[in-house]
Order: sequence, then structure tokens, then C-alpha cells
Amino acid sequence: MTKTSLAVVIYSIATVGSVTGNAQTQLDALASLLSARSIQCEQAKGTQADWDNGSLKLTQVNWEGRSGPDTTLTFDSIDTQSGTARLISSGAADVAVLTGPSGVTFIEQTDAGNMNFTTIFPYSQPPRSETFIFVRSRHFFIRGPFPSQYHGTCRILQ
Repeated sequence: MTKTSLAVVIYSIATVGSVTGNAQTQLDALASLLSARSIQCEQAKGTQADWDNGSLKLTQVNWEGRSGPDTTLTFDSIDTQSGTARLISSGAADVAVLTGPSGVTFIEQTDAGNMNFTTIFPYSQPPRSETFIFVRSRHFFIRGPFPSQYHGTCRILQ
């Protein structure tokens, strides 16, 4: 991220934060995320969509209390300057990294060409903790559209 981009991010958060009353908390959270080199996320709940026979079917998924490669995402070797990182889950993949006032977003293109987007927000829960909220959107095409969106929490490992 360039100095100009960082200034815009800080100004944006300060402006939004002054309205919500938690500008310093958001700035601290964003600074933590931007300096992180390794982040681990645990998926908790989500929704999968399937268009079986042309009609939409939504399925709720709950991973709370479970652990393993299906629920844990680790973003490692994060380099916001070069815009790269490594995703480790049930396998490993190189991912792109984008930063902005809304946090850090990781973009993965699978071997099959499907796209996954994970955004970690500069919002810690509880406030001033090192536990951040994230959302993961998977845009799969398997015999038709099969998108899903999952939510959970992340913590900075390094």
C-alpha cells in the first residue's frame, strides 16, 4: 500500500469512526491487520445456494465447535506491499491481497477457475481484542451455480 493510499484509508476510517464514535479502535484494528504476516480464521456459520433443477435451494451450515481443514483458514506470508499471501486450508494456494478502509481481502482462484473472496474487517470483537470478524464468499460452478457465504472470526498469529 502506498503512503497516499494509507493516508486515504486512515482519513476514511477517521471520518466514519467520528460518526460511530470508535475511530481510534478502528484505526488500531486496521493497523494490526495491515501489519499482520499470518492470520488464522475459523468459519462458524454460513449459507450454501444450489440451483437444483433450476430452482434455488438454500442450506444453512453450522461449523461452530468443530475444527479441521474444512473450518480453518490460515493466511500466511502476507505481504500487503506486493499484494500476495499463501492460503493454507485443506490444501495450499497463492492468493492476492487487497487492502482498504474495509479491511484486508484475500482473493483465490481455484485450479478449476472458481473464485473465493475472504474479507477480514477492522472490527474486533470484543472491542480492542485481537479477534476480528470475517466473511468468505465462494463463487463455485459445479453442474450449475453453487455459491456460498460463511462468517466467523480471525486472530493474528504473527
